[in-house]
Amino acid sequence: MNLAWLSRGDQERILTDIAASGATDVRLSLSRPVDKSIEALAIAHRLGLRILLEIQLGNKSYYPQSVGPRTGHGRIWDVYRLSDLISPGIARNCSKRFSASMPSAFVL
Repeated sequence: MNLAWLSRGDQERILTDIAASGATDVRLSLSRPVDKSIEALAIAHRLGLRILLEIQLGNKSYYPQSVGPRTGHGRIWDVYRLSDLISPGIARNCSKRFSASMPSAFVL
């Protein structure tokens, strides 16, 4: 579920309702805007929900700004090379963003 487009209050309300219903697990997307997605992850973690994290490999937020998608041909879409995904610097940056919100939840 992509909660990044919702306000923090709406994220909190929806995830609280899910937890109150007895659900123990939730699938959340890490999508743009990434910071708002991380807020939803932090709320779910705080509520004790186990998180299955969906990461969209086409999200340009995961690639250096200097990298662009490779041109597709015919019916093939332009795509980023997986070898450009999460360089060491970006991995450290993501790790800091996650650990600031959820110190014990994620290890990158």
